[in-house]
Amino acid sequence: MIDLTLLNDTDRWHQHCEQLQQQSIPRIQTVWNGALAIQVDELDLSEQSHYEDRHGTGVLAEQEIATRTAVLDRTVIEATHPAHEQILRVCGLCEARVAVNLQRPGCFIPAHLDKNRTFVKSIADRSPTPAWSDIRRFFYFFEDQAPGQFVQLGNTQLRWRAGDMIEWPYYLRHATANASYSARTMLSIVGI
Repeated sequence: MIDLTLLNDTDRWHQHCEQLQQQSIPRIQTVWNGALAIQVDELDLSEQSHYEDRHGTGVLAEQEIATRTAVLDRTVIEATHPAHEQILRVCGLCEARVAVNLQRPGCFIPAHLDKNRTFVKSIADRSPTPAWSDIRRFFYFFEDQAPGQFVQLGNTQLRWRAGDMIEWPYYLRHATANASYSARTMLSIVGI
């Protein structure tokens, strides 16, 4: 059962995630490689917003000095988008929150643990009630990795090709950086 009180207590959330990491070896794997029915250049990216710590308990709250380059532009892909059904099918999910994350050159997100607050709250009243162990995380990469682009999951530095769908445990600390000359665009998917 999902304990929503964890979402409001960063210390307990960190303990929850660390306990899960100690119980088993985190599995990070490419589960699919192919083209999704979504083209980044066809999306309305004008609705992007910089990643920010709306709750005062996230990534930027842990930094000693806030920085303008600790940003990530994000656009949520609505469930009505043609690619959403394909993503559910490819990932084996019944419900998901899908977002395009665009990281511009020179930007980074420090190591952090996502609470996936919006998605978790949206599924909390489902019957039967999901458990934390039902939550699955994926990244989908639109382009080949360029020199200078980094994604770290736990202690693993990812290497990716265009079309890779990577599944990883939601409880892993992760970070991204873009020291390349081009923006890095990917999908971030959380679902059950």
